[in-house]
Amino acid sequence: MRELNAKKGIGLAFVLALLAAALTVAPAAADDVPTDANVSGSLDAPTIECTWVLPDQNGYWPDGMQYGGDDSGASTDLPCTAPSPTSKAGPNDGANNLIQVEPNAHDETIFGPSLQWIEIWSAIDEELENETIVAFDVYHPDGSLKANIPATRLEVSPDQKHCDTPGGMLGAAQGTGQLTSTATQAVVWECQNQKKSFFYGAFGLSKHQPWGTYTVITNAQTLGGGNSFNTVTFEVLPFVQLEKDFTQVSFGNVGPNGHFFSEPGGDFDWNDGNVEGTSIRNTGNAGMNLELWFDPLCLEGNPLFCGQVSKTIDTFDVKFGADLGPETLLEEIDPIPANTPVMFGNAENTTLCPNQIGKIEFSIHTGSILNGPYFGVPVGIHLTGVGSLMNGGHACNTDLLTPDPGYENAPYANGYWNP
Repeated sequence: MRELNAKKGIGLAFVLALLAAALTVAPAAADDVPTDANVSGSLDAPTIECTWVLPDQNGYWPDGMQYGGDDSGASTDLPCTAPSPTSKAGPNDGANNLIQVEPNAHDETIFGPSLQWIEIWSAIDEELENETIVAFDVYHPDGSLKANIPATRLEVSPDQKHCDTPGGMLGAAQGTGQLTSTATQAVVWECQNQKKSFFYGAFGLSKHQPWGTYTVITNAQTLGGGNSFNTVTFEVLPFVQLEKDFTQVSFGNVGPNGHFFSEPGGDFDWNDGNVEGTSIRNTGNAGMNLELWFDPLCLEGNPLFCGQVSKTIDTFDVKFGADLGPETLLEEIDPIPANTPVMFGNAENTTLCPNQIGKIEFSIHTGSILNGPYFGVPVGIHLTGVGSLMNGGHACNTDLLTPDPGYENAPYANGYWNP
């Protein structure tokens, strides 16, 4: 029995040895360990000292930004100020009515097609250089987002890379009342002596976008730190611009005691100066109604004959309507005495919204007049566009503070434009 037990002990020791050896070479089972971290940067949020906006002076973006005044001259209620030229400037958070600007009529200039571009600038303190991210959010008057613009830090000079601003820019900000003279000096001084940078961006404004109060929110964030915000507003002004595709109105050969229409009549086709049909259109950003009056037609165009019954045509009428498709109805005003202004109604069919074409037709009533050529004295027909809301009438999309379809968003640029 002792021999058997001894053999069992030897066998058990051998098994344990094999097991120990196996445990030394076998790999351990995998075990996943989660990790986490909490980023709580110690950097403060950037300080936004001043934000200002500037319109392109000639409205033509392809030739670069041209600095100057705005379209009104009214001043903001909160300009950016500074106690001295060597002190901290601002803030102007909450400033209203920074500038007043009109878009380009027909989104064109004398140089070519172009939206009206507007630059946004902001002077911002940075705790660590190149660690600040800035964006400008621009909102329509109805509160909808117009553009989100990633701002660019100004770096155009190797010796003072943050401080050499484009020529005329700060002068324009001061000239439009957004920066005082002292604040203008202070932001440059701070830039040269502290960690301050200028940030900028730009966006395009179409006449198909609403007029009214636009809001710009500057959002500055330090990487690993907090955010700061600055809110300002500016005004897009309403305007109408009446254009016509005819240069002359002729009634042709007429006789006494009759009613005669102009040749050719009106249409809804824009002919760009050809005389295939008489049309007018509105290339402004607000709804337009039509006011007009007639000069008398006098024999031989002689002012001395004007007023003489047999030598004067002094009664007229006109039909006018906006292009509303198959349902278009022309409104007629008849009769119209010479030298008497008349205004068409402010309903939808007599209101021209941006780029809308209207058909217009003219006619005359002759009395017992002598034969001969008759001409308008001193001119003929006077056409004037009047804002429909001023006339208490039909409102277009842009009058209702919303963009026309397809113009909800705006193009933007976030690099210095230097052709």
